[in-house]
Amino acid sequence: MPHPSLLDALVLGTDSGREEAEMALAAVLDAGDARRLAKLAREARSSGVRQAAVRSLGRGRAGTRGLQGVLLDALRDTCESPLVRARAAEALGAFPTRGFLAGEALVEALGHPDPELRVAAARTLARLRFRAALGPLATLAAEDRRCCPGAGRVCDEARRSMRRIRSAHD
Repeated sequence: MPHPSLLDALVLGTDSGREEAEMALAAVLDAGDARRLAKLAREARSSGVRQAAVRSLGRGRAGTRGLQGVLLDALRDTCESPLVRARAAEALGAFPTRGFLAGEALVEALGHPDPELRVAAARTLARLRFRAALGPLATLAAEDRRCCPGAGRVCDEARRSMRRIRSAHD
């Protein structure tokens, strides 16, 4: 096990310890770590650990084969906490060459009741330049005035995402 102390920090650490471990793992992530993180993302009892695992998977790029599927599963899991699903949405932005599968799941997430998940999905759709999201984003921009802590209103993020997608295709 190449990085047991970092992986242990994800499982056993405080929130700030998890964040430090995530950053460190991103720099040294190998395929073995990625498999263990994928397992944590699916099976850890703590939603904080699952959040940290999916964020780490998006930050590190080694051994990425199959990781998009783990993140898509976390995003689509309706029993999962909205925060874990939002972190999975953000992490999917690390896989731009496989954007179609992620794009479809992210468009679905735009309809979730949690504003943080909707904002994360909108931002990642913009990062992926997913043109098929323009219609659903326009609906959010026109109708969704809810606020997301630290991100502002959902409608404003939807407008920014639409501008980024359009500018990429002009």
